[in-house]
Amino acid sequence: MNKIRQKLGPLLILIVVVAFVVACGDEDDLDDADNDAELNVQEHDDEDPDAEESDEDEDEGEGEGEEDEETTAEDCDEGQVYNPMSGECITPDVDEDPDPDPDSNNGNDDNGNNDDNANLGNVNAEPNQEENHAQECGPGSIEGQTCRPDGGVLPGAQVRVEGNDCDGFPFIETVTADGQGNYEFHDIPSGTHELTIESGSFVISEDVSVAKGQVTDRKSDELKLCLQGTEVDIAVVSGSFDDIASILDGMTIEYSWYSGSEEISSLFGDIDEMQNYDIIFVECGAPWSGLSSSLFDTDMDEVRFNINRYVELGNSLYASDQAHGYIEETLEDAIVFYNHDSSSSPRVGNGSQYITADVVSDEMQTLLNSDTTELYFNLGAWAVAEGVGPMTDIHFRGDAEITGGVVEGAALMSSYRDPIGDGRAIYTSFHNSAQVDGEMQDILEFMIFQL
Repeated sequence: MNKIRQKLGPLLILIVVVAFVVACGDEDDLDDADNDAELNVQEHDDEDPDAEESDEDEDEGEGEGEEDEETTAEDCDEGQVYNPMSGECITPDVDEDPDPDPDSNNGNDDNGNNDDNANLGNVNAEPNQEENHAQECGPGSIEGQTCRPDGGVLPGAQVRVEGNDCDGFPFIETVTADGQGNYEFHDIPSGTHELTIESGSFVISEDVSVAKGQVTDRKSDELKLCLQGTEVDIAVVSGSFDDIASILDGMTIEYSWYSGSEEISSLFGDIDEMQNYDIIFVECGAPWSGLSSSLFDTDMDEVRFNINRYVELGNSLYASDQAHGYIEETLEDAIVFYNHDSSSSPRVGNGSQYITADVVSDEMQTLLNSDTTELYFNLGAWAVAEGVGPMTDIHFRGDAEITGGVVEGAALMSSYRDPIGDGRAIYTSFHNSAQVDGEMQDILEFMIFQL
């Protein structure tokens, strides 16, 4: 190998000199250069003959049984070049700044083309999770109709939808059903939310799915959400001139029945037994003064306290006409009855009269879609309420004929709300009996879902 280097060195010098001379066009100098080159070669050959012999001996010693292979350009590794002067593969010095981000490819693909468009295409083809979420989530709508346990229309119910919006934050939307029970929600975030219908003591909830840009149907007969007649515990106290039980039966609402002074005394004489019920209905003509009979050993002060406490604890009470004592003597200042400042009875209303009543409350206006309605009173003497206290709302007001005069603006139906426990009590001077017609029937049915 060294021998080859020794011979190639002068030869390369000669080649360079010849090229220079040819370029200059001086033939004489070329001849002189040839002579000098030959002289240099001879001198070089005469410098160290022992070194040549030593190299030959070394090559023979190392190559016993194996031929010495000469290095060529093909033997160089990637990134190396062959140097014919030295006969070796060398790594050239690269005077370039390294790529600060080898993976970035400087925006070029393998063909040297700008890669910006390709990157944009990838972003659009594979959006991140937040972009996917934004595309999937968006506003939708719900349209429905509220209904009673028997499937009949339930006007004025409170309808609520609550869940999480597209950003995961909780939301609540509430609307009131119209006179036909219809309700609508707009701009509700897509997803699964809880739909709740509530009216008085009755409440029912169900999951509802909302899709972006679509209307969720809760209005068709097979999909609308109806209150259940078994979800509220109800007791009915039997009277002589009312039949609230038949209205409950017609709407498939279950109840417990109390009839006769003994059963009624056992109910109102025990607050724990009363607490078994969410609503207690007391029909017109149910005994009040008879409960104090020594036969049943009923403490009327305890009965008064129990009824007051029952409402205070958040429960509901209904009494009609001649059952006025269950409200008049238990819920002070809830309703002011005629003759309230004397020992005389408030049962002074003349029977067989029609009263054109003003519809005062928003609830009843929603139900009837009218400012007036006609109520019929058929009993010979019915209890007249001439006013209400500060915690009581009047639903119907009208001029009541009494013996010897008129009570103007009598409260024909009123509802009391307890200031402590949010319990309710409703009193009607009319009731469900043979004289009930279309609107009166609707009013009494609606009244049940206000308790």
